[in-house]
Amino acid sequence: MTSDGPDSDDSDREDEPAGPIFGRGGFRGGSRRYSGGPTGEMPEIHIGRGWIVLGVIALIAVILMTIFAMTVGLATDAIWFQSIGFGNVFWTRLGSQLLFFGVGAGVAFAVLWLNLWIAGKAI
Repeated sequence: MTSDGPDSDDSDREDEPAGPIFGRGGFRGGSRRYSGGPTGEMPEIHIGRGWIVLGVIALIAVILMTIFAMTVGLATDAIWFQSIGFGNVFWTRLGSQLLFFGVGAGVAFAVLWLNLWIAGKAI
């Protein structure tokens, strides 16, 4: 005997939709089966070799365009400073920027290395 009233038990019928969004099973629909499995593992994602090659080519193109833009800007500044007679000011500025970058990178590397060394001793 089948009853279609409000007291009918449809919990064993998984081939039918669960009803409204907040119906049986909560917001996510309790009877939904996820491909991650009971352990919560993520499904594997397969990226073709062609997409990897395309990504590497795009990355190299972006890096080369960035280097080109920086080089053009640097050369333009050098030519302009030279044309007004202040070429030595440009080269002094460029040298000091490179020196400060190198010193800052060295200090940052030393601090990070010291922190990792101390963390390694603490374990």
